[in-house]
Amino acid sequence: MKSPVDGYVGSIRYRRGALVSPNNAQPLTIVADISKVYAYFSMNEKDYLDFIQDTKGNTIDEKIQNLPEVELILANGRVYDQKGKIETINSQVDAATGAITFRAKFDNPSRILTNGNSAKIRIPKKYENVLVVPKESTFDRQGSVYVYQVLSDSTAVSKSIAVINEVHNLYLVESGIQEGDKIVGLGVDKLRGDTKIIPKSVAFDSVAKPIKKLFR
Repeated sequence: MKSPVDGYVGSIRYRRGALVSPNNAQPLTIVADISKVYAYFSMNEKDYLDFIQDTKGNTIDEKIQNLPEVELILANGRVYDQKGKIETINSQVDAATGAITFRAKFDNPSRILTNGNSAKIRIPKKYENVLVVPKESTFDRQGSVYVYQVLSDSTAVSKSIAVINEVHNLYLVESGIQEGDKIVGLGVDKLRGDTKIIPKSVAFDSVAKPIKKLFR
């Protein structure tokens, strides 16, 4: 017998001499081409609408073409070394889950990925002209994020900020402070209420230090 496609053979259920009949429902084996694999994932309706409306393009086909490459987080937590491309988006919402299904294609030259693998999809998002604040310069109060803004008379006043997202040790700020405002970078945990301080300018990078990576 000859397979109609090239690929990798799964388990061989029947060997020479085994008894088979037309009633056997199982195939002799399964041949799969895993040089490229498809990853299926879904978003809820709200996230889908935000995601697709924020993508450039007038039609869904144009938007799919403009989608960024995605990454695959494997079951062991490592990032797969090949980036994928979203190729199709289901046109219907799943009535049972309220989710929309996507399909992304990944090259698989090392054959690490196989049929049935579980993983997570990571989609990058680009922000332009957004204010960032080091987490070190903020504090929480009843579920809201605050900074201490330094006024012209050197008084530090707490201000609530609206956070869009967080990237490592930075908050992306939507509102609450504006470009050019001065905030307390270090020592916010020592301030209480409106406090007179002696401000001293420091470099942004000295406050927003990169996170140390530990290996073992």
